Amino acid sequence: MAISEYAPGSQIVANGELITSRYIKRVPCIGWKMYSYVRCPICNTLNTKIYMDDDNIESCCQCGALFGETRDTKTNVFLIPELGFIADGKIQKPGLRRPNRTYSGEISYVGFRENMEEHEYRIGRSRAVVKTSHNDEMTVLNRNPFYVCEQCGYTELDRKCFVRTKKKQHNNSGGFHCANEYLKNYALGYSFKTDVVMIDFPDYSINDWKNGLSILHAILRGISVYLNIEESDIAGCLQMINGSYCIIIFDNTPGGSGHAKRIDSATNLEGVLRTALSIVDNCSCGGEEGDSSCYFCLRNYRNQRHHDDLKRKYAVDFLRNVL
Repeated sequence: MAISEYAPGSQIVANGELITSRYIKRVPCIGWKMYSYVRCPICNTLNTKIYMDDDNIESCCQCGALFGETRDTKTNVFLIPELGFIADGKIQKPGLRRPNRTYSGEISYVGFRENMEEHEYRIGRSRAVVKTSHNDEMTVLNRNPFYVCEQCGYTELDRKCFVRTKKKQHNNSGGFHCANEYLKNYALGYSFKTDVVMIDFPDYSINDWKNGLSILHAILRGISVYLNIEESDIAGCLQMINGSYCIIIFDNTPGGSGHAKRIDSATNLEGVLRTALSIVDNCSCGGEEGDSSCYFCLRNYRNQRHHDDLKRKYAVDFLRNVL
């Protein structure tokens, strides 16, 4: 929540005053944890490794695509702001405009364990392969272009700048002039461990990203309704494995809360899928073709950046085939 709500450039209203986040807190003489990353433009896999100077990620760990130095495939760096943020010294009165938010990104699976526990179930007229792992790794990124002073933590968001380093005179959080005038471009990120469930349907491959998003969010809604849990307790993403997308379901609670593991059962999985089909099939958005989505079937606050891509018909067709 911190890197989405309180990252530098974000604003909050507290005690009747508008406060702007400005600095990434750091301990003197100790740097932040940093990771190199590239999101594959072909399979959308997030490739990460510990950051080292001028050490690029050359290829995708899943599809093998080679990365170059184009804007879409160049190696970028994110830092982990473990100590939090410090507000700007200039405090204003709130106006009629809503406070700024800087969040741009989503959670990705980066564990890729080879020893996941695996079960195969017969669901309807198809097979479902369910893999589970405890304490597996997820990473969330705020991919906005933050320009950070590595000495005092001063940070500003500049979407119009496309260089790695820019010059800017500034003051530190104590109000004194900072000797370092160069700001470097970083994203903000955070990795956490939780329970992960990977669902694959070998008989009905998911080959299109937008189709997969609709199927994923239909299944998440089915899990919430069938297992009677809050939608915010679980989340999901897509991950390409062996040429097709798998559904990744994980507990939003770091360390795991046990909800995702409940899907690893033929009875529960079939119940979730049938509930999901009932929800999307009985909705009327998009007419008979189902060429849209709404808050009753697929949309929610957390997936609003994908609202234009979510179409009810994709989930209906897939779930009908599986069941």
